[in-house]
Amino acid sequence: MIGVHTDADFDPFVVDGVQFRAGDEPGTLFYIPAVPVPQRGELGRPAVTVVRTPKAVMLQLGAQFALADSDLRGLAARLDEVKGIRSARLQPAPINVATAALLLIDEHGAVNELATSTSSRFSPYNAVFSVNLSAEQGAAVIGAVNGRAGILFVDYRFSLAPDPLPAQSQPTMSRRADVATWFPAGSGKAHVQVIG
Repeated sequence: MIGVHTDADFDPFVVDGVQFRAGDEPGTLFYIPAVPVPQRGELGRPAVTVVRTPKAVMLQLGAQFALADSDLRGLAARLDEVKGIRSARLQPAPINVATAALLLIDEHGAVNELATSTSSRFSPYNAVFSVNLSAEQGAAVIGAVNGRAGILFVDYRFSLAPDPLPAQSQPTMSRRADVATWFPAGSGKAHVQVIG
């Protein structure tokens, strides 16, 4: 069994796609989530709504770059299993989110940026997108919400903070989530409203 003792005890490492590094205080590990996740409504469902009318398709989608309490509990168990680390206090790494983007991949594989958000400045880094779509884009988005992978993505671009490097040389990282993964077993159908 290994406890977390000092900042120097660990080099950065990854477990289940989540990146970890030593925190500012002994016993603390900072983490960077593997992928963005949906904001969730009162019933725990993803905050995603698609409204299709005879003339337009509208999409509203909320995302976060954070880990839920249940995910943190699972990660704590995995850290013990994989790294022998117990009793670590897991904290979100301080980051500067440059932008969160909603991306649509067309039938030719081209990436189209539908919308961007600066997101909130602090964890869980909420981002909300509200866009009007063409008929073709709307059909693709509805397919993604119904579970078709590889079409609609949320992408967070960020750098670690505080960063001692000059602004022009700060390394930018990104994490991307396929929105279809937010809707297992056809659960996305409840998020699509047809009017008219």
